[in-house]
Amino acid sequence: MDYDAKLTVILNNSTRWNSAFLSIQRGLRMKSSLEIYLLTHGDALQEDKLIEEDWQQLKEIAEALEPFWQVTMRLQGQGDVGTHGVIWEVLPALDYLLEYCETKMNELAAQVIEETPNTRNNRRHIPHVNPLQIAYQNAWEKLRKYNDLTDEAYEIYAAGALLNPCLRKAYFTERWTGDAAAYIVPMLVKNKNT
Repeated sequence: MDYDAKLTVILNNSTRWNSAFLSIQRGLRMKSSLEIYLLTHGDALQEDKLIEEDWQQLKEIAEALEPFWQVTMRLQGQGDVGTHGVIWEVLPALDYLLEYCETKMNELAAQVIEETPNTRNNRRHIPHVNPLQIAYQNAWEKLRKYNDLTDEAYEIYAAGALLNPCLRKAYFTERWTGDAAAYIVPMLVKNKNT
């Protein structure tokens, strides 16, 4: 049994970063305790009872949110020891989350394609889209917006990455491909002249 008398439920709070993740994570950890509580107070809380499918969805949501929580925890702070909150971490963090969202969107899209019958009789069949696929798409769009904002001051973020011995120019040549590759030479020139 996962009961721990010191644990309490964490409420989601729209003004606190990661509160949904922390609330779901705590709920999953307290699953047995919450189920016992709901059984004990079953009549009054019947509408709040979670079935196994609900718990599975909560687990999937927590897994989806965990990388965002990890990045938030990594980026918070003052950067007084060369990490945790320093400017060079911004671009790699955005790249990581964008890639994560793209990968998950593609995985979920592939699942929908595999599950959707492809026969003449089912032409009008509307494929079921996993709500997480929509959430990943929304997150990806928001991350792209923030990533695009760094373009206005990319020299600051680029200088931070260029001056980090672990990243240097290799970070940009490996990660900035396609349209983003056009920014590499102007960025290097601008940082060389400043």
